[in-house]
Amino acid sequence: MKTITVMFSACVLILSSLLAAVSGTIPAPVHAGTIRYVGGSGPDNYTRIQDAINASTDGDTVFVYDDAAPYHEQLTIDKTISLIGESMPTTIIDGNKTLVAMIFIYADGVLVRNFTIQRATSADVVVFGDDVTIMQTTISDANMGIDIAVFWMPYLQRERISLLENYISRTYIGIMTSYYCNNSTFQGNIIEDNHYGVVLSTSFHNTILQNTIRNNSEEGILDSYGVENNITRNTFEDNNRGIEINCSYADTVEQNNFLGNEQHAVFAKLPYWELDFLAEARHFNTSYVLKYYRMFGSTTWDANYWNAPQTHPYLIRGWSLYQYRLHFIPRVPRVEVDWHPAQQPYAYAQV
Repeated sequence: MKTITVMFSACVLILSSLLAAVSGTIPAPVHAGTIRYVGGSGPDNYTRIQDAINASTDGDTVFVYDDAAPYHEQLTIDKTISLIGESMPTTIIDGNKTLVAMIFIYADGVLVRNFTIQRATSADVVVFGDDVTIMQTTISDANMGIDIAVFWMPYLQRERISLLENYISRTYIGIMTSYYCNNSTFQGNIIEDNHYGVVLSTSFHNTILQNTIRNNSEEGILDSYGVENNITRNTFEDNNRGIEINCSYADTVEQNNFLGNEQHAVFAKLPYWELDFLAEARHFNTSYVLKYYRMFGSTTWDANYWNAPQTHPYLIRGWSLYQYRLHFIPRVPRVEVDWHPAQQPYAYAQV
């Protein structure tokens, strides 16, 4: 019976992707190849997820039943496949704090959907591929939830990563982009109870949209050395700092709710480090940085709600640190301005 049910579910997935184009909801990529089943009662079903992945070819789908969960496996995905769980709360991949990472994604165009992935010693999911989508999945209880572009492999550029409608909790860093995660979308996620919610490191032209980012003990979002990242229509609530922007160029922060944070927003300009950053880019001939990054770029703040109605433009306080020869000059205060603060909180729907 479960085999028949899943064949029907696969048809529903295809139909839902077509309806998404009409309804405006978040679409998911659908692969039209062979469906391979893990768990369940079918005579040819696999017992290990990795065995089903190994047997797959580009375009296949691996569907994982929850009856054999939790699965204690470290998975390597090196083909363009869809990995889909039966149910997000009950289809569990668990590292038991003994596995470094639960899923390594090396291929482009991979979809991971409907799992709970938890308790890796390093990162629950590590992304090396482009055009990867992770959606409707719980990520928790690891040093890093999702590590994109990989902190131990600098200058490995990743493009068009989609993180959609996930729940990310109880990590040191919920989402980490390490050197050049570009043109990506993080939308509709709940990111809570982490040390840092999202860390964008040297990542350009990304969209952070309609997320709920709350109860993180340091920053909700920390954006360093970024270019033209668009942070829009999110709710930052009860974080130590809602958002911190360091040495980034031409970011946009607009139509967000800032509610109950110890500090809603802060920024820093560090010319000495910015010069070092550009020198390093020239040394390694990092063309993406040399094309887009500029020193002293300010952030556009517009139409955000700052915890209460504002009678005047809202001031975002920051600072610069300069160096003369071997000596640092004390911090120089700086201010950026939201000229049109919202007068009431936005009523954004929570996933």
